[in-house]
Amino acid sequence: MDLEIQTIWSPDLNPPSSGHPSNRADFAILLQVSIGERGKAGGEVFSLDVVSPSQLCRYASGTIISYTLVLDYFDWQVVEDRLSKLLRHAALAKNWEQVVGRFTGLLAYAD
Repeated sequence: MDLEIQTIWSPDLNPPSSGHPSNRADFAILLQVSIGERGKAGGEVFSLDVVSPSQLCRYASGTIISYTLVLDYFDWQVVEDRLSKLLRHAALAKNWEQVVGRFTGLLAYAD
């Protein structure tokens, strides 16, 4: 499938699609992304946590972490680049079930 990022936003930021954490080097935010087929209306929503290493070290010992992107510094372009790389990982999927399967453990599917 030829997938594209339609929108990326965070309910933790203001404004949701372009805001920044108060400290761009020490943060933990929920990020949501709408992904759809290129040139087609509609998409599916996935989510993940984006955290800095300083926040990551605050997780309790023994915690299993899925759906988490660790960045030294919050930058929308870096987030988009990492998500675009994931889309390339799903390029051979033939349907949404396969896309969701390829994102298992990486992006949480909001079905």
